[in-house]
Amino acid sequence: MMVLSVLRRALRIEVGYGLEGALSDVTSKRIIEETILPHFKQNDYFGGLQTGLMQMMQVVDGESLPSVTVPAADILESLRQFGPVLFILVLVLLAALAGIYGGGRGGGGASGQW
Repeated sequence: MMVLSVLRRALRIEVGYGLEGALSDVTSKRIIEETILPHFKQNDYFGGLQTGLMQMMQVVDGESLPSVTVPAADILESLRQFGPVLFILVLVLLAALAGIYGGGRGGGGASGQW
């Protein structure tokens, strides 16, 4: 069952017990995001529902969804987004290692004056 609320801009695919194995939540999410929503963004609600239902029937019949291809631009954007966090984590890790492995001054041992 597909539940659509145009006013709330919400869409869900509800699957009964008999189809949970064939049409999982992950597959349903991909059908919504990759097949239905592009039509909805162009105000083609009928086309979105039609192609979404066709995709659901194909998956239930045993066909798999097309493989996901991630454009290089998306990978670069992800790196840019998490870059500052990774940089801070590396600095914290280096500071911790320096504290553990003797990052202080002096070499220890006996001290005295000449």
